[in-house]
Amino acid sequence: MACALRIPAGTASGLLQESRVLVESRPQTLDALRTGDISLRHARRVLDQLDSVPPPARAELEAVLLPHARRLTPAQFDGKARKLRERFHPDSITGRRTKCLADRKVMFFPDKDGMATLWLRAAGDDLHGIYTRVTDAAISLQGPDEPRTLS
Repeated sequence: MACALRIPAGTASGLLQESRVLVESRPQTLDALRTGDISLRHARRVLDQLDSVPPPARAELEAVLLPHARRLTPAQFDGKARKLRERFHPDSITGRRTKCLADRKVMFFPDKDGMATLWLRAAGDDLHGIYTRVTDAAISLQGPDEPRTLS
């Protein structure tokens, strides 16, 4: 499939998984996508929100989410969906955050030509602070002789 669509294998695998979930488990979302009532971006956001609640709550949450997906932009829907999801999750956000913080992780991946990738999973507010500090440091290095941009 990846070759036929000229996309990376990982992207093709993701499309297959999304398709499988829509066909096998989320026919209402699939119908809304098929009829053009929602976009693929909306459908992906619905699936993402449903994946984060226990299976017994998914059908009811899907029924609540779809009317909002039909009338909101994907960005607006994402915020609304996150708030609605909280009502359907049996565990409090505080409890889930505590559990997630226990799963923090840092990984280092050496690459060719002296480069590397640093992967960090941590609390959002901590990572936002780290990102801000790194960005500020990069901005301070900008000058007429620096050809790189911050994008």
